[in-house]
Amino acid sequence: MLEASQDPRIKLLTYAELEEAKGYVGNFEVKIRKKARFIDESKCTGCGDCAKVCPVEVPNPFDLGMALQKATYKPFPQAIPNKHVILKEGVSPCRTGCPLGVNAHGYVALIAAGRVEDALKLVLERLPFPGIMGRICTHPCQEQCNRSSVGGSIQIRALKRFVADHGKVSLGGEVPEERQERVAIVGAGPAGLMAAYELRRRGYKVTVFDALEAPGGMLRAGIPPYRLPREVIDQGVAPLEQMGVEFKLGVEVGKDLPWRELLQGRDALLVAIGAHRTVRLGLEGEDLPGVWQGLEFLKAVNLGTPPQVSGKVVIIGGGNTAIDAARTALRLGAEEVHIYYRRGREEMPASEEEIEGAEEEG
Repeated sequence: MLEASQDPRIKLLTYAELEEAKGYVGNFEVKIRKKARFIDESKCTGCGDCAKVCPVEVPNPFDLGMALQKATYKPFPQAIPNKHVILKEGVSPCRTGCPLGVNAHGYVALIAAGRVEDALKLVLERLPFPGIMGRICTHPCQEQCNRSSVGGSIQIRALKRFVADHGKVSLGGEVPEERQERVAIVGAGPAGLMAAYELRRRGYKVTVFDALEAPGGMLRAGIPPYRLPREVIDQGVAPLEQMGVEFKLGVEVGKDLPWRELLQGRDALLVAIGAHRTVRLGLEGEDLPGVWQGLEFLKAVNLGTPPQVSGKVVIIGGGNTAIDAARTALRLGAEEVHIYYRRGREEMPASEEEIEGAEEEG
């Protein structure tokens, strides 16, 4: 094969399979499927360094599946050309289930190989706040995990939290190329922070405005500290400041700062103010003293002005906000907390782990 590959009259179709052959001697017609290498042949030297660092092992077809090989490999020892390929079998369901497309399969494999720093780098390619999402994400990736049918899904969210807490990789760093365009973002919640990161990493000058005195939006105002410690939010925001994102806090746009003035000298505006208004039931007595809307109650507690709570407390609703309000009320001194929901426990939209946590707390 080596001699044939050096003959200019012969073109080798390597890493390919014969699917069909028909015709007769002297007039054959064949159908060949050339498989994708996923490695640039012009750059591969056959050194094997990629196989050494690949964390994924698969059955070796050259040994009839009786031994393992890395997912990056040479098809067989005497392969012509002496180049590597990557075995890819589509996109993992956990990755397609993630709204951000985070490569959960990849970073779980890296963790299993003991490469925590590399796992965190992979997460940061798509998600700049792994410490936050490793605690509060609703983890649709786990619902798509193939292993859920054989003993339970991989705890992907917990592993994301692990690499965020123990990895030493920094999100910040130098912006590759400074641009002249200036962008204003109103709202320092999840959407505003994510947009600020993506714009800044592309070189735009970004200023974020928020009415609260600290960034985070509903992360800080709506989620109790026992679920999301405030220092984790601060750790997530700090790299943005290091990258050059400017924060103007305690500024209510439209009141403290006119919109027209905000737009002066800026090329674009993103409004990311979130959904701070609750859905009211429209029932008589909804505005009586002692009756709180769920988000308003949590915001009052989280921002340092908790209401007086005692005796029996009733929570209407079955979502995560209801569970957070119930556990918060109990911690504020309520003697009893009861959750009323129009359907059964199985239909409650709150995550199962939060429901179980509330039951354990009383």
